[in-house]
Amino acid sequence: MIMCHYIVGLMLRLGRVVFLLLGAGLLLAACTTGSPSAPLSPRASNPAASIWDDEGLHRIGRLPSQDLPAGTCGLFLFSKTPEPALVFYENSASAAALMRIDGALMTIPRIAAEGDVEAGYFTRQIFATADGALRLQLSFETEISEQIIGGALVPKGTLRLSGLDGWDQMRPVGGLIACRQADAPAKN
Repeated sequence: MIMCHYIVGLMLRLGRVVFLLLGAGLLLAACTTGSPSAPLSPRASNPAASIWDDEGLHRIGRLPSQDLPAGTCGLFLFSKTPEPALVFYENSASAAALMRIDGALMTIPRIAAEGDVEAGYFTRQIFATADGALRLQLSFETEISEQIIGGALVPKGTLRLSGLDGWDQMRPVGGLIACRQADAPAKN
């Protein structure tokens, strides 16, 4: 298990974007199973399950893998947990975040953005549901890598979620910004 986390960390550092985009899901699934006969962990077998174990701070769930359409970039953020999971996705073609909150997939519109623009993304962004029941603040740092053309590593970031009913939580994340050329064929 520790070796799998080392490999994932090394992949993020090396910026193997194509491998990450196409194989990260398979690698993470393989890392969480331990052996072919071992049952999946509760989190791996239930995508709606919480990523974090903290009592009362368990609203964020695992996202399904995301396609990156040709001619766009994507901000992919993973939980910094023993079993890393995709918890945030934003496509450059939309001004919205995709997350799983309380078990439901939600598209949350961006209402503000500021800070430096790194690989096409503002380093500080705010998202909120139309009714204002959920607010998401995102801040992150990037690290340009020669292996990622037009993208960047995101070695650290913070997601802060809050609700009208008073709950509030902050979570560490990391990941990458990756782009797919307009003329790049889809990988099947």
